[in-house]
Amino acid sequence: MYKYEMHLHSKDVSPCASADAEQLVAAFTERGYTGVNLTNHWNPGVLLRRNLLNMNRYELADYYMNGYWKLKEAAGDKLDVLNGMEIAVKGCYNDYLIYNVTREFLIDLGPDFGYGSIEDIIVLAHDHGCMIFHAHPYRHWMMIMPDSLFRKIGEPFDRNKFDGVESINYGSDDRFSNDMAMDWAEKYNVRTITGSDYHNKGGKPYGGILFKEKPDGIEGFMKKLADGDYALSYFGDMRWKIGEFHPGERFIEKSRYTEI
Repeated sequence: MYKYEMHLHSKDVSPCASADAEQLVAAFTERGYTGVNLTNHWNPGVLLRRNLLNMNRYELADYYMNGYWKLKEAAGDKLDVLNGMEIAVKGCYNDYLIYNVTREFLIDLGPDFGYGSIEDIIVLAHDHGCMIFHAHPYRHWMMIMPDSLFRKIGEPFDRNKFDGVESINYGSDDRFSNDMAMDWAEKYNVRTITGSDYHNKGGKPYGGILFKEKPDGIEGFMKKLADGDYALSYFGDMRWKIGEFHPGERFIEKSRYTEI
């Protein structure tokens, strides 16, 4: 089996991360990973905290890509390194994971992406051959998007819809939010991934997806991801049984309740 991490950060771009490229390579090679998707934060807060507000779209693209190039150089032939992103827009606490991020995509995204809509970013990402997943959707300050905005498993490609959700995130000990995300995805037949959300030495490099055959470069990885040709990486029992920790009726339609 070949395991690829889907959610991690480096200090080169993400202000909240302390892990450098060498630490990331050591952590994930030790756990037997074949590759990682570097998904550094990209939002108005990052631009402010890193003093990037005066940069043009080309300078911003190069700044972001530098984190990827550093990790790729540190990894050498020990680890496949793919470029992704965890993006957010102003006015909403939600985060979204984008895969197959290129310099061209970053240039088109530009400096004002954080003041636009996530719907526009979905379209732009797909037009650049990316895929986009809702990250940790049930964290307490986040808002789950309507299921109509997600392409269901088996449905044809739709450039206007999310490709799936991160159903298990190992970056927190909140098993309830992970369980809710998995149950939601099962109910609405939405594709899922898992991720470590690794930021520092205290992180848990457990997440990701598993392939039976090694993907042939980024093209092969994206095809397997799009086709659903993978299994989820679990570490231990990350799910409560319905009713054990939360009510099983939480997905019952309102119309089924009896008005008193």
